[in-house]
Amino acid sequence: MRTSILASAAAVVLLAGCSGSDDDAASCEFDTDEWSSLDPADDDEGRRRSELADRVVDCGLLDGATRAETAQLLGEGGAADATSWEYTTQPTMIDFELLVVDFGPDDTVTRVYFSQS
Repeated sequence: MRTSILASAAAVVLLAGCSGSDDDAASCEFDTDEWSSLDPADDDEGRRRSELADRVVDCGLLDGATRAETAQLLGEGGAADATSWEYTTQPTMIDFELLVVDFGPDDTVTRVYFSQS
């Protein structure tokens, strides 16, 4: 039983993409300059921007981050007092994929997820 629990835990870590090894750490790297330079309306650049957004979610890059830290990583995604910021990642068949960051009353990130515009 213990072996199956450990195997399940290992699978979850590997699926998240950031198990702590050097290769996984590299897969969690995020280039703020690249993110801000990519045009989400361009198919190729939008696809790359979506890959970077996946890293934000999968690697927990904004876990417990403040609004200021979020702005430093991704840029400002809305009004300073908004409860959510949205970042366009890539075009879909009818609209755009969005990376959404929700903020709690203490102005820290409470949730990061994908949505559609």
